Amino acid sequence: MSFKKSIFFSLLSFLFLLVAHSQSFSNSLQLADSLFAQRKYSKALDAYQSLYQEGRFTQAMLLKMAYLHERLNETEEALYYLSVYQAHHYDERVQQKVEKLAEANKLSGYEVTDEHLLFVRILENKIRIEILLVLMGILLAVSLVWSVRKGRLAGATASVVMVLWLSAVIVFHEKVVPTQEAIVEAPQAALMKGPSAAAGLSRLLEAGHKLNVKSLGPAWAEVQWNGEAVFIKTQYLRLL
Repeated sequence: MSFKKSIFFSLLSFLFLLVAHSQSFSNSLQLADSLFAQRKYSKALDAYQSLYQEGRFTQAMLLKMAYLHERLNETEEALYYLSVYQAHHYDERVQQKVEKLAEANKLSGYEVTDEHLLFVRILENKIRIEILLVLMGILLAVSLVWSVRKGRLAGATASVVMVLWLSAVIVFHEKVVPTQEAIVEAPQAALMKGPSAAAGLSRLLEAGHKLNVKSLGPAWAEVQWNGEAVFIKTQYLRLL
């Protein structure tokens, strides 16, 4: 078999597997939704969780999972799936539900400030903003070249302006990224002043609280709690 034919059949096989995988997910999700509609909630939840563990889910599926866990009085699980939903597609009504559920169970970390909401909106439109910045950069480059040729601007100055613009675009791309968050899943998790059991206890935290993760290691994670940098064992966290 020639090299070209080998590549062609490899791509064809890949596309076939991709379609089959997508169809399998669609069928499994349809079955789970059918169980949910029939109010066979326990079986529906098992089916949804099986799909989620495979890394396959939809926004509607996340909301149904949260609903089912809330029915079972599993608040931490409900908040987890609602938080995953919010991380992928922020919704004000869902946020109100999250805050109400967290407040009723005296759990913190679920509030959203105006600054955080603005950041979320920017993240949702990051690709559009970057495309706009690139187009603006092209227009800027054309304008600078025209100004240099007309003698209205020095070549060195134009180069500096262009470098600054490109630097700003790169910084935007690198820095505007989702904040890593996690939910405490241990019944009593110790927040330590340092990444060591001997570092000194800051406080004990119940399961269900949500934390901003500053850095994540195999043993310890640095997290933010009430504006203070503290450490918690990584195994006690459930990353969003």
